[in-house]
Order: sequence, then structure tokens, then C-alpha cells
Amino acid sequence: MAERDNYRKFNEIFGVIQILSKPGLGVSYEYIVNDLGCSKKTVERIIKFLAQQFPYQFSEMEDPQRSKVKLFHLDTPDFLPPDYIKASELFALNNAIKKIKDNTINRGLVELESKLNRMYEKSLRARKTEKEKNRKLSEMEQVVQFEASAQEPRIKFKAEPETLDILRDAILNCKVIYFDYHKTGESKTYTIKAQPLGILYGAWNNYLIIKYRGKIQQQVLLNISNIKITQETFNPGDFSISEYARNSFGSYHTPGGPFDVEWLVKPSAVENALKHEFHPNQRVRKNKKDGSLIISFKGDGWREMSWYLFRWGGAIVPLKPKALVDEYKKLISELANSIK
Repeated sequence: MAERDNYRKFNEIFGVIQILSKPGLGVSYEYIVNDLGCSKKTVERIIKFLAQQFPYQFSEMEDPQRSKVKLFHLDTPDFLPPDYIKASELFALNNAIKKIKDNTINRGLVELESKLNRMYEKSLRARKTEKEKNRKLSEMEQVVQFEASAQEPRIKFKAEPETLDILRDAILNCKVIYFDYHKTGESKTYTIKAQPLGILYGAWNNYLIIKYRGKIQQQVLLNISNIKITQETFNPGDFSISEYARNSFGSYHTPGGPFDVEWLVKPSAVENALKHEFHPNQRVRKNKKDGSLIISFKGDGWREMSWYLFRWGGAIVPLKPKALVDEYKKLISELANSIK
């Protein structure tokens, strides 16, 4: 198990390095997360590590096309020093110069010797830098051996690279697509013509976000097949996959959402709850009478929210909206009735 964890971590680290090394101004967190399929926190941790270890090769800048979006780049060619010159070769050249009497040839060789000496000094510095970088990479390998991820159920399926490439091409070029889709639990297949807007990775399912018949919808990637890109283009407007993801809980979106959500944290769980971020736009209000907390945010996904609250064993319960409270109670009843 530990060996698999180490392999996964190395795969993530070098995957980020490979993406950051692409030509251009750089790539965003969102691009890396979508490309690798790992969490934003993992990407942030790896980028922070690379920035600390390779400050001269690492660069960060604002995206000139999108405000408040940062781009990151890693200049990997600098990892490798140039071909170095041996001291013995310079010594041989110096002896040869002394034996040549022709002034014209001699002057040219002296100039060459001077250039090679400068290159030799640069080569020594490069080798010293490479040694330091190798030391840091070795330390990174040792650190990984003392870190592991807790096991948590996640969906095993990840779309085939070819499928993701087709979808990304359509999304980047704002091209309308056709695809076949079958709903989970049904045998019937539907052909859908839609505007692809983004890809959302979740713990329970991975989704293609589309605009279909004027509404934003989610389609499970596992259930999509036979994708065809048309030459018809569309305007995505002000849609942002980042904002869309921020308004979800888990990855599911209830039609008509997001909504104003409130949870009650009972006094016994306050200390532990304050160590958590339940939602990116959460607000925390303390009840002075009994010390409980009110966690409020805009979001949706009642079923996934209820599943998460079950982990707290009743120490955190939903207050609103009514749809969330009803779903929470309904699931509790279903669970109780499932045990004979």
C-alpha cells in the first residue's frame, strides 16, 4: 500500500512538472487539476514545493486574458548543465599554444583558450547547481516515504485520454458537439446536441458540463460515448467552471441552484468544526447563548451534503433550505428502514 502511495505521489509531482514545462506563459491551477484529475490542494502543495526548491526556474504571473487567474511555468532546460570542459583539455591547449610560433595562429588560439576558460568556469558552476538540485530531489524522495494519503472511497473511472482530448478541443474552441448518452440504470441511449463548457471532477462521479436547451446541465462522463465535434461555434458568455465548482457541494448541482444554506454546529463539535472549511464561500456565526455555530454558504447538492453530514453523527445538522432538511430526514429514514 505504501509503495502504491509513493508511486502515486511521484506520478503527481512529475505530472505537474511536465505540465509546467510546456511552452508559453504558463498554466493555471484549473488546467493542471483538469489535466491530472487530482485535487486543487494537491496541485497547490506541489507547486509551492517546486517554487521553493527551484526559485530560479519557477515563474508566476497574472493571466493577461483573465483577471485574478495566476499562471505558473517551470523552465526545465535549466535543470541540465551544458557540456563541461575538462581541465586536462585546457592544459593541453595551453601547451600547444606555447609550441606554435606562428603569431596569427597563436593569437586565434589564445582567444579560443580565453573563451574555453570562461565556459569551463560556467560549467563548474552549472555542475555545482546540478549537484544541489539532485540533493533536493533526493530529499523530496525521502520526504515522500514519510507521507501517505488516508484511503477514501472515490470513483475508479476516469475518462479515456482520447475522450478528454476531444472534449477539451471542443471546449477550448467553443464547438458544438453531438454525443450518445445513457442515464445510469437505464438501457435507452439518447443523442444529445450541446455546447460543452467544462469538465468537473468529483468524488462520486466525473461530469461534462454542457449548455443544453438553454440550461446548464451535468452529464456523467462514464455514460458518454461517440462524441463528434461540429463546425458550429457558440458563445460561452460569462460561464466560469471555477465559479460553477465553487457553488457545488461535492460535484452535483440541483436545478435552480445554488441556494442559501445553513448548518447548525452543536457546542460539542465546535472546536473540531472550526478546523474545517466546509465550503469556499462559508460564513461562520457564533451563538452567544449556547456556544453553537451557524455555518452558512451558497451551494447545493442535497444528497451529497446529507451524506457528508452523516459523518458528524448528528453533531452538525441542516437548518435550511427546507429541501436539504427534507432530504436529510428522508435519507435517515431510508437508512433506518434498510436494516432489518
